[in-house]
Amino acid sequence: MTTSTRILEMYNSRPYQALAAFYNKQTVFNILKIERNENRHSAFLRWLFDPSENHNLGNVALKKFLGLYASCAPACPLTSAFITGNYQLDVLECTTEKMTDAGKTGKRMDIWMELKVTYDSNEYIVPVVIENKIYSNQSENQTENYHDFVEAFTRKTGEKYVPVEVFLAPENKKCTCPSFTHITYQQLLVWVLEPVFLLDEESESGKLLDAFIRNLSKPATDTSDSDTKQSIKNEADTILAVSKREADYLQDLYKEYKDVLDHAIVAVVGDKAKSIFPATFDTLRSDIEAEGTMETLLNLWDANSDIFRSVLYVCRDKICPGQPDKVLECFKSSKRDNSKYVVERRNEEGNWESAAWDFAKPMPKGRAACLFFTVWGRAHSESLTVDDIKSAFPLSLNAYYGHRKDGKFDSIVYTSPDDEIAVSTTPDSSFQIPLKVATWEFYTDGYLGRVELDNGDIVYLVKMWRKDDFDRLLKHIEDNAAIFDGFRIRMVQ
Repeated sequence: MTTSTRILEMYNSRPYQALAAFYNKQTVFNILKIERNENRHSAFLRWLFDPSENHNLGNVALKKFLGLYASCAPACPLTSAFITGNYQLDVLECTTEKMTDAGKTGKRMDIWMELKVTYDSNEYIVPVVIENKIYSNQSENQTENYHDFVEAFTRKTGEKYVPVEVFLAPENKKCTCPSFTHITYQQLLVWVLEPVFLLDEESESGKLLDAFIRNLSKPATDTSDSDTKQSIKNEADTILAVSKREADYLQDLYKEYKDVLDHAIVAVVGDKAKSIFPATFDTLRSDIEAEGTMETLLNLWDANSDIFRSVLYVCRDKICPGQPDKVLECFKSSKRDNSKYVVERRNEEGNWESAAWDFAKPMPKGRAACLFFTVWGRAHSESLTVDDIKSAFPLSLNAYYGHRKDGKFDSIVYTSPDDEIAVSTTPDSSFQIPLKVATWEFYTDGYLGRVELDNGDIVYLVKMWRKDDFDRLLKHIEDNAAIFDGFRIRMVQ
């Protein structure tokens, strides 16, 4: 069965359709571009934990959170009570951004609560501080400062105190204060958010919780936090937690369509995928070349980026057994580039304008590279030779073709006497490539990547697939201003 048929089959499968419905649904968090905004996350959780709010959930969410804390933290006088829920709970204060001290030395606690717990005829005051981190790491002595505040708070009266200090953050974030208990968003989702959501899915509160859960599961498109000024440093941080339902679908999708997804991974990250598939990489790449499915696989990834990135996150131990971190590391350094570009030329007045009226709209890097080749070549066609073009566009620009083991692509510039057969420009080479069947290597629909010289030679440029290769081309154009003067490629988004 061909890759194209497998893709169509995957689109009709139950796991894919369920995931597409889940990830294509917008939430208020991504609409407002606050997907990973720590302050907004803290505000939502404070609302959920406060029984006096109008969510009609009472103290269920807060009790479940305290139970989760007790299961992770060292034993305390209220461990049994928190886990079983067999206690009376009163919330005396529940707020965000509470200052530890006045003046410049004070720090703002993300969530602060003062609780009164009655258990076994005893009353306890439970000060709760939650430090919430997503992209940023804690500042110097931040949690130590919070701990000092809690310590001072517990010395104010003769009450019995049981402090609850929580560091809420992805698994890869570290807390320096040993008094804080690290709880991940995945744990929060499994033990608090999902159980509370299932209590009343159709209520307004249930819909808000559903939106928050979707926000945690959906890979972030806004990869910076406008409040903390921090940006994503780890691919895993684009996903904070995945619900069991979505995790099951993601695992089923990879199990059923491993062949399609493995080929797509190789298409997107290229040689870097050797670390993920050390035993099968050459076979996977040969399959892509034999079928000519490179463009299809890249488009497949672009169309399903959220789903496939979530597959990487959830199934990384199945994709690369024994070394799952290599999967995320590979995509950390080789993210699919969805930027758009325009090709421009300088007019007689010295201003930049579109170099081709019918390609004025922004385009992907591969098309932009071939359009640049065409408009530059046509502008100089009366004086150019094939060797001139080959010198201006050397094989070293395109590592993908330069590393091909079959030896077919000994250049990235080819000639064709009849627009039917591409002939190698390397002297004494016998390689010929039928253009009509090599459409994933050459554009044959129009004039992209094609220049007709005055002597009748027709010259083709192979497609530019890789981000690294395209970046190398941009640098080459910049470094060779004398050759490419008056033409440029500009990123517009």
